[in-house]
Amino acid sequence: MLEARINPDKAGELRHEYEKLGDPPPIIVESFLLNTPDNRIWRLVTVFRSREDLEDMRESMRAADQAPPGVRVFQAVGVEPTLTIFDVAAHLGR
Repeated sequence: MLEARINPDKAGELRHEYEKLGDPPPIIVESFLLNTPDNRIWRLVTVFRSREDLEDMRESMRAADQAPPGVRVFQAVGVEPTLTIFDVAAHLGR
């Protein structure tokens, strides 16, 4: 999960940057861009197929000296997000 506070005036630009990512690669199960009602706190929650897929993607980005795509979404609006990695402990839904 990536999280950052942004200027609410940048909300449209952030959504646009996220949408530019297009269809996710097969290693991503789902991805959500979430915000608070005041458009100040934003989270990009991405569910990877496996922890190994996440680590492989992060390593390939480091090797290429590039930020991961989700990080670049936030950087495009001038903020550096905080990364928190969670393991799925349980799941409800489809």
